[in-house]
Amino acid sequence: MKAAVMRAWKAPLVIEDVELDAPAPREVLVRTVATGVCHSDLHVIEGALPVPPPTVLGHEPAGVVEAVGSEVSHVKPGDHVIGCLSAFCGSCFFCLSGQPNLCGGEATARPAGARPRLSQKGQPIAQFAHLSAFAERMLVHENALVKIRPDMPLDRAALIGCGVTTGLGAALNTARVRPGDTAVVIGCGGVGLAAVQGCRIAGASRIVAVDTMPWKLELAA
Repeated sequence: MKAAVMRAWKAPLVIEDVELDAPAPREVLVRTVATGVCHSDLHVIEGALPVPPPTVLGHEPAGVVEAVGSEVSHVKPGDHVIGCLSAFCGSCFFCLSGQPNLCGGEATARPAGARPRLSQKGQPIAQFAHLSAFAERMLVHENALVKIRPDMPLDRAALIGCGVTTGLGAALNTARVRPGDTAVVIGCGGVGLAAVQGCRIAGASRIVAVDTMPWKLELAA
């Protein structure tokens, strides 16, 4: 399959042929239909986040399940799914105490010494955020996927896994906007617009959107 491989920091991604292994018992093969491009991907390319090359970036995917491992329970071939960069194991302290967002998902990766999910001519390629969405297909743990309705456009759904949840969570969980509050959102890009929606959902009486770009303010309005 084709993938955009980061071979070095501060260098363009390179379209290359790479190989995916077969699904393990709890893994899912997904055909990538759409993916967002997050600023975090740029941070990695610039060397600001410690992700060593070679790796395939991308963590805002949406796609269609093509095959599942023998123990996968909640998705099947043909299902539409989005990727979740906060993959969770389901068995650690955080998962069992109702805080799967703090898990980190390391237990969902393949153990040391196992065949890599991504490789090229026998050499492993690192998987970014348990997903690596800048590729025609993804091989991921089932806990890194969320099933969605088949009528949801996949190019829109792709944004939910990171950008939308980041902005929405900022309003609902971090700022804890309450009904009747006045809220100010500075910056009306993808995350900012999701924060505006979060304030609206929370019941804010007034939402002040701030940006220097008129077309972004129009979207916010």
